[in-house]
Amino acid sequence: MDEVVEDLVAALEIGLAQGSLVLALRAANDARLPPDDRPPGCSDRVRAVLERFPPNSSSPEFAEALDLLGV
Repeated sequence: MDEVVEDLVAALEIGLAQGSLVLALRAANDARLPPDDRPPGCSDRVRAVLERFPPNSSSPEFAEALDLLGV
């Protein structure tokens, strides 16, 4: 499980570094880690990515990330 968590964090960071919000959210959505297995601060990172999307975004990744967070 540790490798999955490390990959998730790396994919989020790469997506953000490249300016690809969709890539960052896809990484989080694809991992689908249970809340207890998510790395510390993971939900905060995903929320920070969501805040950078336009409010009227129709991106499926946006909707999936909201679902992942339970919003």
